[in-house]
Amino acid sequence: MKKVIIILLVVLGIAGIVYLGYLIFNAKNVEAVELSGEIQTLYVVGDDIDFEDAQLKVTYRNGDIQMVDLDSSSVQIDMFSTSIEKQGTMNIVYKNHVINVDYVVIKNGLYYLSNEKTYTWNYTTGSLGSVPSTTYVSPTASKELIFLGENGVLQYYTKDSYKWYMNDGKYDSSYNYTIEKDTLIVNAGKDNQIKIKVNYDSSGSLNISSEEQKVHEDTGLVYEINVTSYKWYNMKPNRVIKAGSLEVDLSQTEYTSSTDPNTHDYVTFNRGENIETSGKEIYVKVEFANDTFLNTIYVRVTDSMVQRNSLDTENVYTLIRAVILYYEGEEFTLYYTVSY
Repeated sequence: MKKVIIILLVVLGIAGIVYLGYLIFNAKNVEAVELSGEIQTLYVVGDDIDFEDAQLKVTYRNGDIQMVDLDSSSVQIDMFSTSIEKQGTMNIVYKNHVINVDYVVIKNGLYYLSNEKTYTWNYTTGSLGSVPSTTYVSPTASKELIFLGENGVLQYYTKDSYKWYMNDGKYDSSYNYTIEKDTLIVNAGKDNQIKIKVNYDSSGSLNISSEEQKVHEDTGLVYEINVTSYKWYNMKPNRVIKAGSLEVDLSQTEYTSSTDPNTHDYVTFNRGENIETSGKEIYVKVEFANDTFLNTIYVRVTDSMVQRNSLDTENVYTLIRAVILYYEGEEFTLYYTVSY
């Protein structure tokens, strides 16, 4: 029995030596290692690494080529972290070959449109010239805010006159953000997409901007470039909705007003409609108890906020009410009728 065990150990030892020799031989015969495809290079704090469609193209001295997945056990990723906002360089290590990939990490939270600039084609000089930029020195002076929440959820703010209106991606999935390679893609509704680039300039300053080009249909030449820049704002976390502050706001849609204290302002739906299909812009006024910044906002009401199937348009009603809930605030009421 002992003899059998000894023989087995000898065989395993030889096999191990042969395999180790194979690995060393294989490593020495790697001619080049290249990154094939593009890896994600922009991240929000807390994100995991995303290799997207990238692989390693390994070329051997005999001309053989092997494609290796970046999540393979033979590939090591060093110097990658998204714990803080920064510009970094990760090392992709395969055998004794190292590929350096620069990446950028930005904070989640609130960003405000801080500057707008337009470049227009000058036919005299034959080049794009710039017009004076419009600078928004603070979030409250801006006209657009984007809040990057968790799991791609977006809150999108716009200002009309003195009111801040907000669409909340928690209740409307068309408001979201994703990252593709080095670009932050902000989907602010179904028909509004903002592509934002993030980079550090030579002085180490962080640039966050979006560029939109306008092209002549006939010539295909660019005649105008609009550049919008964004800055991060340290908005207070865990904002608390003031108790009893929620109330419906119908100022942006058609409604029937009432001066009778025993009745209420109301909207009218056609049979079978819901809030989305009706096209009505119904908002809820929200006040915050623990923050003076954006103390009052108007959040667009969606069908997903309706509680207990209380918006019923299958039948004709003279006046009925729907119960609406926004986050952990108190419920509020939308009065409505249903017509033929």
